[in-house]
Amino acid sequence: MIIGVDLYPQLIFTTGVRVVIDNLLTNLKTNHPEHTFVELRPTYRPLPTERFGKLAKLFNHLQRVYWTQVDLPLLALQHRCDLLFCTCHFNPYHQVVPTVTLFYDMAVFRESEQFPRWWVALNRIFALQPSQQNIHLTTISEISRRDIMHVLGRPATDVTAIHLGVSLLPAVELDDAAVLRGYGVFEGDEYIMHLGLAAPHKNLPNLVRGFARLRQLLPERRLKLLLAGPASNAHGGDELDLVRAVAAEAGVADWLIVTGYVPQEHCAVLYRNAAVYAFPSRFEGFGLPMVEAMTHGVPVVASWRTSLPEIGGDAALYFDPDDPDQIAYALLLPLTQPALRAAMVRRGREQAAHFTWERAAAEYIALFERLVGAGAQLAVPGINRAPLE
Repeated sequence: MIIGVDLYPQLIFTTGVRVVIDNLLTNLKTNHPEHTFVELRPTYRPLPTERFGKLAKLFNHLQRVYWTQVDLPLLALQHRCDLLFCTCHFNPYHQVVPTVTLFYDMAVFRESEQFPRWWVALNRIFALQPSQQNIHLTTISEISRRDIMHVLGRPATDVTAIHLGVSLLPAVELDDAAVLRGYGVFEGDEYIMHLGLAAPHKNLPNLVRGFARLRQLLPERRLKLLLAGPASNAHGGDELDLVRAVAAEAGVADWLIVTGYVPQEHCAVLYRNAAVYAFPSRFEGFGLPMVEAMTHGVPVVASWRTSLPEIGGDAALYFDPDDPDQIAYALLLPLTQPALRAAMVRRGREQAAHFTWERAAAEYIALFERLVGAGAQLAVPGINRAPLE
């Protein structure tokens, strides 16, 4: 079986989606040599947004549309692919090769008020509408699967949820104390960690409010809140100014650390030295940092919304993301109860062990073989998809 893999998203994402694609493709190629995986990527590149600003963003979006609608299907046809795997939402209208698209979540439609209207429209035109012709859709959690079925009106047999994996980076000899000092964490400090964008759905202002209450409960401890990661991605806004304003109003500005982008080898250092990992999101399609933190032996407290209880299981403590007092109390427990902390660390490692890229790759291969083996017909108007069951 020849599977074409859309790798344009590798060019525009540095974290998140990029991590998923890189790890999934590596495991597909390594563990399933009986199949051929054709890496489909353009010879052209996006413009650097740091140099050209909004003009570059506009150009890059138009370039991605051109790639998805013109070059991608032509290359899949030229390579005689049995299947085309689109790895991040956008997919072609003219599907000359049977197509499967990965949707990470439906946030842009479920939480549309948090995104620019033009971005919602672009996703509707170039992600949702052409995906109606896909022979199958995949996603990363059961909550996202239900959202896709609701938004697109596709039956349960047309959408498969395959959990992501987590893999630790090869050990790199670093001086943890020196790395931490570079981010403003010194001897005697403890820190609550969050890794991700400062996007509105991440709910970081309420995390700051909860942290401020926590410091009132534990005034004798040198607790800091470390927010790691870039403020926003290429198409979304951020609440970084609001986060800083809330911290100043709550009197914890001196205890707030905002790192910006963190290299992967430093992420491991930040994880393994964190006192607690906090995940206050109102919406998540999966929540990979939750699993990464558990793998590093860090207790996790998280919002009870959307996919997070599905991914965290009984290894995390959950709170109402709209209640800063609940956030504070959830943070307080693993900081003050050693037996509970030890149990959370143990259960966290056990829970994280369920999420491997080898398992994810095997589930994708089983799905692809089923689709192609069922004689999946070209999904265009007037031609029915072959039944999968």
